[in-house]
Amino acid sequence: MEIIVTRSRIAGTLPFYEYRALVPLGALDPKRRRLVRPIMLRRIVPTMPCVNIAQVIAPDSWFHAEKRDLAQHSVRIVSVARRVEAMLVAARFPEMADDIIPLVARIEEDPGDARGWVLTDDLTNAFGRLDTAMPMIGPDHIGLSEPDRIAA
Repeated sequence: MEIIVTRSRIAGTLPFYEYRALVPLGALDPKRRRLVRPIMLRRIVPTMPCVNIAQVIAPDSWFHAEKRDLAQHSVRIVSVARRVEAMLVAARFPEMADDIIPLVARIEEDPGDARGWVLTDDLTNAFGRLDTAMPMIGPDHIGLSEPDRIAA
């Protein structure tokens, strides 16, 4: 699965950055595409609708669950997704070596906007196997390609 990872500066006087790992909507099979909610981040990926990692790894049953059950499962899905995102981002941007990507990161050296691609196994519906590996989840669990595995 090809995943785009981005680093984009947030407008302002200090070098604040946002890091993202997103899956292009076109990379998902048609069945999953009907379930997810794509996002357009014109500043980051101008022409490509994308999906966040949580929607990709979520089990199919989550999309059909009753509203009262969603909150309980969503917290765990998002926590696993955030760990996966951190590994994906670290594969291209070594300055972001945290276990969880902060919403906004201050980077003193001001490296500028950038984006790149990371290759993994198909992460669709992977929540079950990834959740059982937490908190020791690592690059091997998501099938990062060899160069990306070394970087992460």
